Amino acid sequence: MSSSRGKPIARTSLFGLTTALLLGLSGCGEEELAVGETDVPDIRGEDDFTDPYTGEYDEQFREDVDVYAGTEVTVTAQVDDVLGPNSFTIVGPDDTSVEPLLVLVADEVPDLEAGLPVTVAATAAQEFDVAEVETQLGVDLEDEQYEEWEDQPFLLATIVEASAE
Repeated sequence: MSSSRGKPIARTSLFGLTTALLLGLSGCGEEELAVGETDVPDIRGEDDFTDPYTGEYDEQFREDVDVYAGTEVTVTAQVDDVLGPNSFTIVGPDDTSVEPLLVLVADEVPDLEAGLPVTVAATAAQEFDVAEVETQLGVDLEDEQYEEWEDQPFLLATIVEASAE
C-alpha cells in the first residue's frame, strides 16, 4: 500500500518540476527575437508571446503564409506600394522579387512610401475579400483597386513601424 502512495507523490513532484522548468524557460525572452540570421525587433512588447513566425518576408514565408492563417506573425519587409491610408503592399527587405503581399490596417498608416523598410506585426489571413475586410476594419476601400487581391493571402496589421535601414 505504501508503494501506491509513493506514485502520486512522484508524479506530483515530476509535474511540479516540469511546470517550474517550463515557466523558467518562458521567462528567458529578450527584446530582440531571432530567426536564423535575421534579428527582428519585438514591436509587440515584452508582455506579448513570441509569434509563430518572426523573420523576413521572403519566398519561404510567402509559400507558407496559409500555414500561419489566423495566427500572429512579425515580418520585416520593404513597402512596395501604398494603396491608400489603410493599405499597402510589401516585398522582401533584400529580395524585392518576392511576390508582393497585401497589408491592411484599421487605423491610417502615416508616412509610408515605396522602398521604406518596415516591421509589421499582423495576423495572417488566407483569402482577401474586400467586403469582409471593410466590415471587419470599419473602413471603405476602393473595391476596383483591390480586385487583383481577391482570394489572395494578406496580413491584418496591428502595428507597423519603420525599420532601421
